[in-house]
Amino acid sequence: MTLTAILLALLVAGQFLFGLLGAPVAQYVVGSWVNLILATTALTVGWPYAAVLALVSPFVAFLLGLAPPFLEITPFIALGNAFFISVIYLFSKVPAAARFRIPLGLFGIVAASFSKAGLLYVTIVLWILPTLPLSAGQAIIYAAVFSINQLPTALIGGGLALAVAWPLKQALAYRKGGNV
Repeated sequence: MTLTAILLALLVAGQFLFGLLGAPVAQYVVGSWVNLILATTALTVGWPYAAVLALVSPFVAFLLGLAPPFLEITPFIALGNAFFISVIYLFSKVPAAARFRIPLGLFGIVAASFSKAGLLYVTIVLWILPTLPLSAGQAIIYAAVFSINQLPTALIGGGLALAVAWPLKQALAYRKGGNV
């Protein structure tokens, strides 16, 4: 529970600090950061804790003014995050020989990234955005934010998570006395 709270704090602090970079760079850095924390949590701590972060963090970001100012979008961001970590977690649990673990992990990240981007496109761009009071220019920007721009941020965050998950998992096991 404590580790989940720390990871949520890191997630939100990163959103705030990297958000200072300004658009459009901020979306790529913030999105990659969020996906890094979510995927790392799924790979090291476990699915239930990652699900808490995936579902809670968009609402916290909304309340702090770090997310789009439309509450209607927030549940679908949470759903996209939950789908992302679920796919990553499921691929991490597939039994495979050691030489296939990295390719399988990479395939899981790619599958999770495309799934998240597709889910956000269908739910937010096709379903929710047309109901919001947006100008044509704003609609185009939000459509990009919640479709194609999701793919590189999920791929970057997930890829970085693969790089840090194994050493972090080893450190957590040692800390708990698992390797003493």
